Amino acid sequence: MFREFDLNGDGYIQKDELRSVMIKMGQSPTEEELNAMFDAADADKDGNIDFDEFLTIARANPLSLSLKTVFDELDVDGDGYITR
Repeated sequence: MFREFDLNGDGYIQKDELRSVMIKMGQSPTEEELNAMFDAADADKDGNIDFDEFLTIARANPLSLSLKTVFDELDVDGDGYITR
């Protein structure tokens, strides 16, 4: 799951990566919403979400991980949409 957010593979999730994944998931967060989500996850305030920070948020929101897993199963071609 972390790798799906870490688009450039550097071991961290940057704000632009979070935005890209949210858009791919069909969300359109405002800049304010994106900042709030990112700031909540970036516990050490270094401008990156590392794996431990990601786990902390994921454990706090297990339903969102379950929904993402189901969505990924239904998105057979990986385009971010569920189609017939």
